[in-house]
Amino acid sequence: MEKALRGMNENGLCMWGGHGVDPFYYNPETLWKIMKGTRGKKSVFIWPELTILHKKEFPFAVEHLFAPFAEHARKYNSTLYLRSKHNFWLGNIYRPEWSRFLSGEFADVAVPSMEETQDQAQDLSLAGRLGLWSSGVFSSWGTRCARDNPSFTRNRQFSHQELPNHFLRNAVYHVAYGATYINNFSISSAYSDYMNILWELIGSGALYIPKREEIVSFNPVHLGMITPDERYMREAHSTTTSIRYDEAFHPENPYVFSRLDGAWSGAKVTDWDFSTYAAGVKDRRQNFLAPYPNGMVLITPPQTGVFADPNAPRGTLAEHLHPMYGNLLKEHITNGRHYFSSDGKETFSADVYAERVRAEIEAGTEKMPLTVSGGVAWVCAQTAPHHLRLTLIDSGYLNPSRKTAKVEFHAVNPLKITDLLSGEQIAPGRVCEVDVPCGLFRFLDIELTQPL
Repeated sequence: MEKALRGMNENGLCMWGGHGVDPFYYNPETLWKIMKGTRGKKSVFIWPELTILHKKEFPFAVEHLFAPFAEHARKYNSTLYLRSKHNFWLGNIYRPEWSRFLSGEFADVAVPSMEETQDQAQDLSLAGRLGLWSSGVFSSWGTRCARDNPSFTRNRQFSHQELPNHFLRNAVYHVAYGATYINNFSISSAYSDYMNILWELIGSGALYIPKREEIVSFNPVHLGMITPDERYMREAHSTTTSIRYDEAFHPENPYVFSRLDGAWSGAKVTDWDFSTYAAGVKDRRQNFLAPYPNGMVLITPPQTGVFADPNAPRGTLAEHLHPMYGNLLKEHITNGRHYFSSDGKETFSADVYAERVRAEIEAGTEKMPLTVSGGVAWVCAQTAPHHLRLTLIDSGYLNPSRKTAKVEFHAVNPLKITDLLSGEQIAPGRVCEVDVPCGLFRFLDIELTQPL
């Protein structure tokens, strides 16, 4: 305990509490003593790479470590930082052993984050974390960059990237979507000061950190996730395994979230996959900056029908979102493999039902203030009754290039559009084209003719 507390500074303590391979680094009672030893200063305990949580033995760790930790954390100004991997936030969290966390009981002390090295479905994990945050499961969410993020298949790649332009754009994207826990790996190259730009952008006010009820770039359609299909879970956690393909099974069994194991690294996603019809990505690579051209499609706990939990402390999705979503939300239930009716009586094949979800997502854009296409990642939030903040980011994570963003207005009318960094005025119209420089981003203040 004394050795751990020597790592404190004037702001508090940040340390590993364990690891996915060995969650019990410390006896739980030792962790409680370390918390108490911080004397009220902020302490953050990180559990990275929670990749083994789909195994049968891990409910023991949830019951005897993570849940008690969350209970103690409230007493000592501590945070449980779950730096998971793969499909944890649209898979494991929906398993029975995590029900207390999913209910929102520990919303104020647990933070969902990701360690996405050796991952290839970052578009999914973002929709999962945002869905949990937006529905009240967690009060905050986190992000992380590391030198091997550019590697999507360690079996064939080595990555020790020290030029962090892609990290910066990824951090801008996540902060613009409300991330407040930034857990970055240190860089020891000549570019070590590169990430300081992030803090300068936040300090200037150009990069706006919205509350969840201020975000207006969510599509009204969302997926309600129920207890996940076991094969979907197993394959999503097998990103280094390339022997799971079954020629007798896979061609005949379409999945909502598919081609997630190592056999599909770099492969094209199916036409009916969520990544295609919602995220707008084409393959299983590093889709950290997925375009979501029709707005972010959240993956949330079920809100309606027999799968919903009306008594959960988290409340409802509509209660946490911008008021404009009140009567607009539409939900489709899935377990990662099939879709289901809200009464649980009907099951729908992913390849057939996807067209219905796609059509409703596209129709939902007409109720949104605006949408953006053109190969950019984007976020829109309301900063004042007459003002929106639109963040545009070059989405080429590893292959940056100049982009032309097409901003299409739907439920609002723009009066004035200003680039907050350059001061440039962009002519307002129902459709506007905005240049996004290679490897960079733009922050636009949009003044509306009427309050949103």
